[in-house]
Amino acid sequence: MRPLALRSRWIPLAVAVIGSLVLAPVAADAGAPRIPADLGVCGELHRLHVADVDLCTHGPDVAPAAAGTGSGAPVPRRAVTCLGDGRSGQRVEVLYVHGSNRGAASSTLRSDIRGWVEQVEWTVHESARRHGGDRRVRWSTDGCAIRVTSQRVSNGALSDFSTMIGELRSAGHDRADRTYLLFVDATTYCGIATAPRDDRATNNRADRTAGYARVDRTCWDAGDEGYHSIAAHELVHTLGAVQSSAPNATPGAHCTDEHDLLCYADGTGGAMRTVCRDSDSRTSGAGDAFDRLLDCRGDDYFNPRPRSGSYLDTHWNTADSARLHDPDAPQPSSGGGRPSPTGNPVGYAFWLVFG
Repeated sequence: MRPLALRSRWIPLAVAVIGSLVLAPVAADAGAPRIPADLGVCGELHRLHVADVDLCTHGPDVAPAAAGTGSGAPVPRRAVTCLGDGRSGQRVEVLYVHGSNRGAASSTLRSDIRGWVEQVEWTVHESARRHGGDRRVRWSTDGCAIRVTSQRVSNGALSDFSTMIGELRSAGHDRADRTYLLFVDATTYCGIATAPRDDRATNNRADRTAGYARVDRTCWDAGDEGYHSIAAHELVHTLGAVQSSAPNATPGAHCTDEHDLLCYADGTGGAMRTVCRDSDSRTSGAGDAFDRLLDCRGDDYFNPRPRSGSYLDTHWNTADSARLHDPDAPQPSSGGGRPSPTGNPVGYAFWLVFG
């Protein structure tokens, strides 16, 4: 952005534009984004009992084989993008979490984890490309290599998600501008994640609170075994998918319109139906089958180019997460969300006049 050395002729215009946007009446709409009175309330989700923060979770996800998704070739990998110094701003940090009977991650394990992270990167990038956009994850890196931090927790924490989060927060993994992608050396779960309940298009809780996406050892290599990436599934939950107000949402933060990475019969209700078949994909076709991509029709939780006035244009869209990077965005990549008249009118006005 240029320095704010504005000629006087711009000031009346700025005031007029901002004033018209701020003072414009907003019609009441039952489908409008909801501003929770208490952001600690989880609605239909489970509330996690963590000492210093209220978090919500959809509960444990089943292993891909149990969901009946089939298997095929391994999920492709995509090299992560180097962004800035690798540390500042909103980021996704990768942790190897282990108990007292395990040591820090070996060089071999670190290499394996980085490979599984590259499957997450492919999933996000190809999903955006399918809808005509571009997104990359804002990973925490050392240079251009994924930073993998080893963190010991008590053996009891390995068997309880809330306890584990509490210990991680006590160890300093509690930044509000972070999602922590956890490769946990345990077999308690396949995957489980925090899932913010807030469907506002901007200033969303998903951008302002720490997220925790856990994948246990039995599902680390699901993508290598021919299924989808469990790490990608859990990560997108932490970014705010799927809100209960979304068109095809289940009460358990998933969706009903297959084939889709976040859609499956999670036991909370909603009849599953196939509306997107593998042959309909507009990606390269390499490994895009078996529920591997996000939001098959781009109408529930992820679309880098939502139609004006559509649900994802007026409600929370995980493609706008501050923890994802849009190479074509006019605003700094560490910011949250795209500037738009329907999202943040004041910010949009400043961007139009001063950007």
